[in-house]
Amino acid sequence: MIPVIYAGNETSFSSLGIGSVPEALSCVVDEVRNQRNTLTLIAPIDATQRAALSEGNIILADTNERLRRQPYEIVKTEESLADGRIIVSAQHVAYRLRYSVVRQISGTTVSGIFNAFKTAASMIEESNFTFSTDIATSHAVSYSYMPVWDILHGTE
Repeated sequence: MIPVIYAGNETSFSSLGIGSVPEALSCVVDEVRNQRNTLTLIAPIDATQRAALSEGNIILADTNERLRRQPYEIVKTEESLADGRIIVSAQHVAYRLRYSVVRQISGTTVSGIFNAFKTAASMIEESNFTFSTDIATSHAVSYSYMPVWDILHGTE
């Protein structure tokens, strides 16, 4: 799939967004489960959508056979004038959850599903994220002013 650029506030990804980057020389995702999920795109400096390849915008790109078409937020762009290329660094939009904080959640036996919905309702700021789980077990929880990212990835 040719990478497609969207505005940073896009949530549906149902259109062609700002435009595509058919001239991309490479678009590589580096994914390690529960650790990192980043994208590096290299394109000619005069690419059609060069202006849209800017921090805060989103690149929708294929990742792997299992999870196709994932959104990545552009966090850095570098121009290499020597070889006429732009290097774009992006991270999965889920990384935004590092900055979304939960006020307080506690309970003696909270099922995974209830915990997921309670997390969304307990966030300090509004979020476009929805939460779901296939975990049906119950366990005690107690979170206070903790990033959602940490809750979802587990803590000790």
